[in-house]
Amino acid sequence: MVQMFVYAIAMTVIYLVIHRLHNKDNLQKGERSLRYIIRIPSALPATYAVMFWMGIALFVMFGIFYLIGTGGVTAGHFIFALVCSGIGLLVVIVSSRW
Repeated sequence: MVQMFVYAIAMTVIYLVIHRLHNKDNLQKGERSLRYIIRIPSALPATYAVMFWMGIALFVMFGIFYLIGTGGVTAGHFIFALVCSGIGLLVVIVSSRW
């Protein structure tokens, strides 16, 4: 169970680093470059960023229910939340560099 919490924290840190790097301005004023970064429409990364955060929110919610002692939360709930957030994170990473 601790391993799943480590996965969730690691995915959150990776997402925050990717988000910070994606928002950096690569070209300074007056600087020219022949290497262009083509960006995909902003709807795709935004949609999957929401999916990532919803997976993390589900993970936290299931964690709270697990710690309270609600009998219905199993390891499958945590795995489902991690898979959802993992898919969202993967698409955000791939879409950050088209």
